[in-house]
Amino acid sequence: MVNDRTVTATRDFLASPDAGPVSRALFDQSPFSTVIYDSKGHPLAVNDAFEAMWGIGLDSVPPGYSVLDDPELGKQGILEDIRRAFAGETVITAPVRYDISRIAALGKGNSLWTQGHFFPVRGDDGTVTHVILKHIDLTAQMTIEQELRASEERLRLATQSAGIGTWDYNVVTGTLLWDERCRNAFGLPPDSPANDEVFHRVVHPSDREKVDSAVAAAMSPMGDGNYDIEYRTIGDDGVLRWVHATGRVIFDSIDGGTKPVRFIGTITDVSDRVSLLQAERLARSAAEQARQRAEEANRAKSDFLAKMSHELRTPLNAIGGHAELIELGVHGSVTPEQAAALERIRKNERHLLALINDILDFSKLEAGAVRLEIRDVKIADVVASLEGLVGPLFGAKGVRYALHRCDADLLARGDEERIVQICLNLLSNALKATPAGGEVSVMCEDLGEMVAIRVKDTGIGIPVERLEAVFSPFTQLGRALNSPETGVGLGLAISRELARGMGGEISVESTVNVGSTFTLTLPSSRH
Repeated sequence: MVNDRTVTATRDFLASPDAGPVSRALFDQSPFSTVIYDSKGHPLAVNDAFEAMWGIGLDSVPPGYSVLDDPELGKQGILEDIRRAFAGETVITAPVRYDISRIAALGKGNSLWTQGHFFPVRGDDGTVTHVILKHIDLTAQMTIEQELRASEERLRLATQSAGIGTWDYNVVTGTLLWDERCRNAFGLPPDSPANDEVFHRVVHPSDREKVDSAVAAAMSPMGDGNYDIEYRTIGDDGVLRWVHATGRVIFDSIDGGTKPVRFIGTITDVSDRVSLLQAERLARSAAEQARQRAEEANRAKSDFLAKMSHELRTPLNAIGGHAELIELGVHGSVTPEQAAALERIRKNERHLLALINDILDFSKLEAGAVRLEIRDVKIADVVASLEGLVGPLFGAKGVRYALHRCDADLLARGDEERIVQICLNLLSNALKATPAGGEVSVMCEDLGEMVAIRVKDTGIGIPVERLEAVFSPFTQLGRALNSPETGVGLGLAISRELARGMGGEISVESTVNVGSTFTLTLPSSRH
């Protein structure tokens, strides 16, 4: 409280001649924009801070201007407060955004947030003679507050559109805040209280220990304050949900130590994502089990075929051997009729052995047990050797065999024995498909990185929709599986797998009733 002595000293100084210069210095050197008005609201003087803040001097104020009639202040709704100051009250107005250019043509034209402090000055008779206005520039503060509000609104819109809930725990006061989306993630009604008891109630019993440990780790001053966890909740609606919570603990120095003061974060219902991941894991597991069963079944099939082929070859070889001994007369002379019957036995025995060999080769290919001796092979020698192997069969059926000239220097990389096997299969198929009087031709071609052997016939052809099917195992086109002239439909399947095993391929082009061309391609030795 100011004592009487201080009041007396102040009055004496203000009545002294020195008061004038001191007051002038305070006015001129004040860091705050200051205006002195007469009792009618007309500006009488402004200081340097006013000119720096608003960009104009007193000479730029329009003649007859009165702060009591300022239209801008009228729009802001503070003229009544200002009139109270001219009636003798000290008044502090609410912050307003003011553009000086609206009343002065030379003003900066920038809008400033300002707060007016009005101080009335009384004469000896007690009436108000002057009013002093001090402007407080709040532009920076208000801009920050506006940006903060805008940022908060952007965050609110982002979390709302993303379905993200927010929570805020004041560690000091124990106050916990949940927004509506946070309560939704917990399965709670909008009016549900937010406290630690409710939180632990909605957390799935099996996850409570995990959640408590994560919270304790985040709250520990020894950690980084981060919180990131997924857990299950069961709210008042009885629905099981998976949620993903992330947060950050804010620490402060209290009583000489670092302590948590606030814990803020977000929470998202990720039940759909977790369900999809679980479904995907189940699907992958089922697919893996199915793959393993298929592989086991395939191995069992291959083992069965290999064993059965071996078991069948042994008695067939015995039948063939005994037939040959009888044919040689070991057991006595043989009549022409008996010899013809023995020949039929031998023919069917060879046919069955060929079928069994196909099955055995196919089972080995599936099991990956076929070894290929890859080396440089002269293609001209391979195709030249074919005529001696198939020529008699072509002659017996009346089909012409044509071999086109092949470059003697043409070399391919492959297993020569398997290349011959593939070519014989292609020629055998071409012969079966070509009627008497037709032609089967063999030709070679250098394709650069690859070497091609083509087998072309003038047979019945293959429908376009069946071109790929001919390479499938156990596929027969136009002939029954029990036909004595055919195999079991493994020849092309085996041939293609052998070709691919050597880095090559077999392809086919065909026109019904015109013929087919099968092409074996192999890597060239030059590449």
